[in-house]
Formats: sequence, C-alpha cells, structure tokens
Amino acid sequence: MILVVEDEPEVASILVDLLVLDGHRVETVANGALALERLRERAYDVILSDIRMPKLDGPGLYREAVRRRPELSRRFVFISGSTLDLKTKNFLEATGAPSLGKPFDVIEVRRIVQRILATPA
Repeated sequence: MILVVEDEPEVASILVDLLVLDGHRVETVANGALALERLRERAYDVILSDIRMPKLDGPGLYREAVRRRPELSRRFVFISGSTLDLKTKNFLEATGAPSLGKPFDVIEVRRIVQRILATPA
C-alpha cells in the first residue's frame, strides 16, 4: 500500500494513475496532518510526500512519523518543485530519503518505488 501526500490534486492524480497502473494500491491525502492520521490507522510500504504543503509540511510529517515509528524513515520519498532551496536541500541530505523534482520523470518514480519496496522493513 502506498500513501501519496500531495496538496496539488493534479499531481496526486498523476501519481495515483501511474502507481495503480503498476498494480499498487494507493491512498491520497492533501497534507501531513491527514497523513499522520492515516499512519495511525494502517501501515504503508511507501510514503510519497510533497515537501511544501499546508497544515503540516513534508519535513514535519517525516519528523513526527519517524518519531512514532522509526522504521518509516526508509519508506519516504519526497517530491518538491524547490529542490534547489537550501533548507530543502539540507533536509533531504540529512534524511537520506530519495527525492523527485517537479515535474517528475515517470521512470524515476517507478524506479524509486521499486527500490523502496525491495528494502526490508
């Protein structure tokens, strides 16, 4: 099961369509606060999260999710239109989590998702 955390409906829809086409079950939420609620309800194999969102951003989601369940640190992929931003760059380097720029490459999305799914839980 994959959780897509994205506040732009068009981007979320593209990711869902791609992942479902590849045979994955996918759920979506529009921000990190809603994602934390979902993470309380069930486990996800991959969490694709935007960096900048209302209510709770990607870094805030990551920190809280990993505080609660450290094993999730290897399940995150971040999506950002501002990977050149120093704060974003430092966050991504500190976590070691893979990231995708917007617009993202479909082949790269598939490659990263498959790599995370192949990583032992």
